[in-house]
Amino acid sequence: MRGKRLAIKVLVYFVLALVLAGLVLCVGASLNKRAGTIKDAHAANENQETSPQLPRVPENNAVTDGEYGYGYQKYAAKWVEPTALLTIALVVGVFVTARIYKGQLQKMTETVALLAGQSSTMREQLGAMKDQAAHAAGQLDSLITAERAYVGITEMIPILEIGKRLVVTITCRNGGRTPAWEVGCTASVDIDEKRIVARSDYPEGAFFLPSGFEKPMEFVFDLVLTDELLIRIEKDTSKIICLGEVTYRDFRWEPKHSYLFYGIFYPKGRRFEHYDADSHGNKRGNPN
Repeated sequence: MRGKRLAIKVLVYFVLALVLAGLVLCVGASLNKRAGTIKDAHAANENQETSPQLPRVPENNAVTDGEYGYGYQKYAAKWVEPTALLTIALVVGVFVTARIYKGQLQKMTETVALLAGQSSTMREQLGAMKDQAAHAAGQLDSLITAERAYVGITEMIPILEIGKRLVVTITCRNGGRTPAWEVGCTASVDIDEKRIVARSDYPEGAFFLPSGFEKPMEFVFDLVLTDELLIRIEKDTSKIICLGEVTYRDFRWEPKHSYLFYGIFYPKGRRFEHYDADSHGNKRGNPN
C-alpha cells in the first residue's frame, strides 16, 4: 500500500515537472521568436534602403516547388513548437490525473460501503446493549425490592382504665432482609367517628430496627376514659379507631418509605384488629 502511494506521488510530481518545463520552453520560444522578428525587420529595412526592388509576382498565381516545400516544412515545424509540446503534456497529465482520481474514487466508494456495513453492525450492537442495560436495571430493581427493609404493624393493644388516659401499645416489625433506619411512628384515635381525636408521636423518637426484629411502642393519648364511655366501649356501642403512619429508610436511604395502618377495637378480643390502611381508600394518607 505504501509503495502504491509512493508511485502515485512520483507520477504526479513528474506531470508537474513536464508542465513547468513546457511553460519555460514557451516563454523562451516566445522571446527568441520576438528577437528574430525584430532582427529580420531591421535587415529588410536596410536592404530596401540600399537596393529597392519591385516584388516578383508569379504568373497565374502558380506555386513553385520551393514554396510548396517551404509550406510543408512550416506545417511540420508546428508539431515541435513548445506550445504544441506543452498542450500534449497537459493532455497526458490530465489523463493520468483522471485515472488516479478514478482509482481513488473507487477506493473511497469501497470504504464508504464498508463503513456503512460497520455502522449497521454498531447500531445492532447498540440496540443489544440497550436491551441488556434495561434487563440489568430490571434485575437491580428486583434485587432492591427483594432485599430492602419492610416495616409494618403486627399488634395494637389498648389499656382501658376509668379515670386514666387512653394508652395503646403498638408493635412494629421489620420483615425485610436488611435493616431499617430512622423508624418513626405517629398515631391518633377516633371515637364514634365524631372526631374526638387525640394524636401522639412516639416519645423516644426515631430508632434503628434490624431485619427480623420487633419493637413495641407505647402511645399515651390525651383522652381520659370516663365510666360512661368505657361502658359504651365494652358494650361495643362506641367504636375506638386507631390509625397512624410508620416511616423509615432502607439501605438506599432515599426515598423515605411510609406504611399506613388502621385498626378498630373489638371488646371480645381486648385488642385492635388492624390492617393496612392502603386497602381502604377512605383511610389513606397521613393521620389527622
